[in-house]
Amino acid sequence: MLVVQMGGCDYFVHVDCAMDEDIFIQEYEVTDENQNLNQINLGWLIGEPSITRVLKEQKIGEEVIAIEIEHFDHECKLILCDDVKDEKYCDGCRRSISTSFYYCAECNYILHKRCAELPRKTRHWVFKQTFTLGPYVHATCQFCCFFGSGLFYINDVSGWVYCISCFLIPDAVTTPGHRHQVFFDHKITIKCSICDDGHKKYGAFICRRKECDHFTLDYTRLVMLNTARYKNDEHPLVLTYRNNIHPHSDQCVCDICEESRDPNEWFYYCGICDNSAHFLCALGKYPFLKLGLTRKYGFHEHPLAFVKKDYYHEYLKCSVCGKYCKDVFFKCTQSGCEYAIDWDCRKPLGN
Repeated sequence: MLVVQMGGCDYFVHVDCAMDEDIFIQEYEVTDENQNLNQINLGWLIGEPSITRVLKEQKIGEEVIAIEIEHFDHECKLILCDDVKDEKYCDGCRRSISTSFYYCAECNYILHKRCAELPRKTRHWVFKQTFTLGPYVHATCQFCCFFGSGLFYINDVSGWVYCISCFLIPDAVTTPGHRHQVFFDHKITIKCSICDDGHKKYGAFICRRKECDHFTLDYTRLVMLNTARYKNDEHPLVLTYRNNIHPHSDQCVCDICEESRDPNEWFYYCGICDNSAHFLCALGKYPFLKLGLTRKYGFHEHPLAFVKKDYYHEYLKCSVCGKYCKDVFFKCTQSGCEYAIDWDCRKPLGN
């Protein structure tokens, strides 16, 4: 049997698999510039477009650009813009906007140009089934296990959902946190080298070089934001891969939870204020969740806002189960209506 081996590492693949057009293998480098998917080669994504209608085009050189479109997930027209004046986040992938994007002039709805152009139906290199890009929802990604908002690819067979950021990661990745490329292996059972967590159900990415002692990353680490905000620091905390800030310190401490921090784990750090934090402490429980979004749902007559529990909602009770609302829930925006429903109680009711 003929196989192909990658030079310098123990990565093997059948010749037929390497030549299969449905197998997507490309090098993907995780950097500040492409964390919002703009530098990923998406040529492997083939299918019905998410843009349902092009309203206006403009020719720039040899390329024709759609400058006004209709998108399946939004009822208003979307306008192309290249001018990023302040901090904005894509409603598709929940990543920051730094390049061309489509926006609605009437609503607070924004999509990266690349996110708007994703196909409605496609396949993924891990699975044989087809996937459909669903409308805006709040859901938990099966790859990274983060609960967030946005557009998710839905498995047409199982119904499981996958966030855009995870879905578009190829099977070979280069990250600043490791000097070699890591390759996906669905059979991996060892723990993640960065956080010591057990792996998710679909395996993880691994470097099989002997000197790296099977360095392994799971999806959760690959989609971590490059910067995070901490309320007691006016500067952003930067994702840091090596503990060379205080290399001779006997103990590393998280400045948010004030618990000890493993020096081998990635962490967030502010070099100006000398603040460091566990990645989950810095990101919070819901780093990809958009709060305040108001929409009409089938289980209540008025529009509902998606909110997070705070001081003002401390004793708000769920209208379905009668218990106090938990972390995130829906609250009626109609004046005089006190309807609220916890996220867990909403699931059986559908949309």
